[in-house]
Amino acid sequence: KALVHRSWDERSILGSGCPPALAAVSAIGFELLLASGSNFRTNGDHSIAFHRLNQYHGQLRLSLEACSEQELAEWSLQFAVGRVQHEADWVFAQHVGVAEDVWTEFNTAEARYDVSDQQHVDTLRDVAEVLGSEGLEWWPCRGTLIVLLRHGARSGTLSQGRLDVVDYDVDVMVGISSEEAWLSHRYSIKEKLMEKGWTDCLSRTSVEAAPGSWVFDRARQDLLICVRHQPRMVLDIAAYITSPRTGGS
Repeated sequence: KALVHRSWDERSILGSGCPPALAAVSAIGFELLLASGSNFRTNGDHSIAFHRLNQYHGQLRLSLEACSEQELAEWSLQFAVGRVQHEADWVFAQHVGVAEDVWTEFNTAEARYDVSDQQHVDTLRDVAEVLGSEGLEWWPCRGTLIVLLRHGARSGTLSQGRLDVVDYDVDVMVGISSEEAWLSHRYSIKEKLMEKGWTDCLSRTSVEAAPGSWVFDRARQDLLICVRHQPRMVLDIAAYITSPRTGGS
C-alpha cells in the first residue's frame, strides 16, 4: 500500500516514463480504497474517498490510452482494467443517483419568484457564520457582488418606481491554500450548512469540457452548489487557490 501511495504521488514522473506502471498503480489504488470502505466513519470520509476513486479511475483511462497492446499484455492489465471498470460503473451509478436527487432540489429551488430579499440576507448570514467558522476568507462575486454594490441588497428601486431584481441566488468565492485544503473544507461546509437546514451540497467543476475528456478528467472540483428546499434558495461557492505554489496569487 505504501508503494502504491508513493507511486501515485510521483505520477507525473511515472506516467511520462512508464504509462503501464501508472495504469497498474491506478488500478491497485482504486481496489485498495474500495476495499477499505468499512473504515469510512463520516460523510466527509465517504466524499473524500469518492473524489480519490474518481482520480484513480480517470488516471487509469488516461494511462491506458498511452499504452500499446503489447504493454497491456506484458503487464497483464486486461483483467484489472475490466474489474475496475465494472466496480467503477457501480460506484459512480450510486453517486449519480444522489446527484440527481440534489439537482431535482436545485431546479426546484431556482424558482425565482420564491426568493425574497430576506432569504438573500439570511443566506449571506449563513455563509458568514459557516465560512467564518472555517477560518476562510470569502467575498461575494458575480450577481451577488453586482447587486450589493448597486443596492446594498438583493433588489432596489429604479426611477418611476420600477423594481430592479439582479440576483436570484447567492454567489461567493473563498480563498484556500491548496486543493487538499479545499477537499477538507468543503465537506465541513456542507455538514455545517445542513445543520442550519440546508438540503444538500454537490461538488462540481467550473470547467466546460465533455465528460471523459482529457480536460474534464484533470479539472478541479472547484464549485460547491448548495440548495435549501424550505425556504427555497441556492448557494454557489467557488474556491480560489491562493497559494503561489499552485499558481494562485
